[in-house]
Amino acid sequence: MTEPFITLERVTYSYNPGQEAELLALDGVDLCIGSGEFIAIIGPNGSGKSTLAKHLNALLIPTQGVVRVSGMDTREPGNLWEVRRSVGMVFQNPDNQLVATVVEEDVAFGPENLGVPPSEIRVRVAQALRLVGMGEHALRAPHLLSGGQKQRVAIAGVLAMKPRCLVLDEATAMLDPSGRDEVLATARRLNREEGLTVVHITHFMEEAAGADRVVVMDRGRIFLEGSPREVFRQVRKLERLGLEVPSMVALAGRLRAEGLPVPDDLLFVEEMVEFLCPS
Repeated sequence: MTEPFITLERVTYSYNPGQEAELLALDGVDLCIGSGEFIAIIGPNGSGKSTLAKHLNALLIPTQGVVRVSGMDTREPGNLWEVRRSVGMVFQNPDNQLVATVVEEDVAFGPENLGVPPSEIRVRVAQALRLVGMGEHALRAPHLLSGGQKQRVAIAGVLAMKPRCLVLDEATAMLDPSGRDEVLATARRLNREEGLTVVHITHFMEEAAGADRVVVMDRGRIFLEGSPREVFRQVRKLERLGLEVPSMVALAGRLRAEGLPVPDDLLFVEEMVEFLCPS
């Protein structure tokens, strides 16, 4: 792994602490996210994925333990502004994240709040829209865009604040397959070409298969962790959590049950085609 950018040390978080309705959402989580890494976090509903995501830019502060972003302790009030500038978040519903009536004005909202000079804002907005492939839509009304385009505008709004990390908190969950592909392709390109650290919380296993590393959560703890091939070959463990595996992993399992010696680490259609019909 590259140098750590975000570290979680024995992080515990409870909703309604000390009350009868107290809910332990995170339970002693240790996690290190490297600079420039693309990490996917998966798990069943209620496993703590989104609670963990909100700790990465201090939307939530640990009940116990420490979160550090580029060495900054998120518990320190003086670090809050810089932590949130360093780690930008995109949430599930794109309509809840758009605040202006014109795309370029929406992207400019964050830098304006940071006090960035107008001339620099114009440069940042143009650059951010170009990075997400939305430059030609700068003067359009956000409500006329597709779901995938809206999420790309939301990502541009985060990029305009010059973060080092992008957290997608189930940002593809409400999109159709085409919109999911748009958003994920954008995130991967930003990671690969711009060196942006990406943390992708998702319940789509095919999306997680393309990450550098997959973290599986269950009941507030890290259940499995490793490369996509290491994690997804543990089919029975994932099924016990109620998680599906990528379609190629499931197909490989069925073929092996029929006696075909298919490797247990195939993740993608191209790999399956190459195995079944070698060139």
